[in-house]
Amino acid sequence: ELFGKLVKNFTKETPSTEVRTILSDMAFPSEVDKMGAAVELYEKKYGEILRLPLTIPNYQRIYCWEENNVKCLLEDVFEHISADGKTPYRLGTIILHSHDGKYDVIDGQQRLTTIVMFMKALYLALGRNDLFNIAFMQMSLTGETKPILITNYNDQYVYNEIVNRDSISREPIVKDNRLAEAFAYFAGRIIDARNPVDGSAPITPAALLQAV
Repeated sequence: ELFGKLVKNFTKETPSTEVRTILSDMAFPSEVDKMGAAVELYEKKYGEILRLPLTIPNYQRIYCWEENNVKCLLEDVFEHISADGKTPYRLGTIILHSHDGKYDVIDGQQRLTTIVMFMKALYLALGRNDLFNIAFMQMSLTGETKPILITNYNDQYVYNEIVNRDSISREPIVKDNRLAEAFAYFAGRIIDARNPVDGSAPITPAALLQAV
């Protein structure tokens, strides 16, 4: 309850880079130093978070966002750009567990994975897949290119196929897979936003990139 109130109050404030440390529910104040049980709150852009060595643990559920979830996210971004294209779009709180120089995603795995799908489609629409690779991929010690965000085991095959694509497509790369459907949905909407048929103002991939 305490943590929830602090996060709620924190997200209402003007964005800043100030670091705040609060006690977690795991320990009483006298035990914090001994257990290292503290929660640190940061205001970060998603691009900064997705440059961290992130892993979605295998105990986390598979990617399960349906089209209505993906559509809601994209409509919110479009609406934000139309109303105020100068400020970044805020996507909420992510909880990470830091250990051994890496970060396990405790909460926010659906949003983080969705953002990677969105950014992949966006950079492909811009014709700048090289920028996606710089921002979201890394070179291993063996010379292999792999994503910075590592999904859980069940999502890895389709996820890796998508992040390694070099062309944009409206069609899912595999059938009956939520990750493939999310990427295909973003691809179609980004392409259509350039020349909307409903009379709304066009939204270019460059404008979308500025918002996120």
